[in-house]
Amino acid sequence: MEKKKIPGDGVVTGYGTINGRLTFVFSQDFTVFGGSLSGPFGQKVCEIMDLAMKNGAPIIGLNMTLEGPEFKRAW
Repeated sequence: MEKKKIPGDGVVTGYGTINGRLTFVFSQDFTVFGGSLSGPFGQKVCEIMDLAMKNGAPIIGLNMTLEGPEFKRAW
């Protein structure tokens, strides 16, 4: 597992505007290592949170899990 490298480490971060207001976002990809969190994952999320705080902007976090009946049927 240590030798396996995944670009982006299961998280996507970015920023843009919503109704003209600067907004930051991160999204967890549960298909990468089952959605587990790693050091680089946490670092990327912390960096985007720091940027949001420095700019006084909101942040949106999107997390998906494999919980719930709809996923249990699919997997």
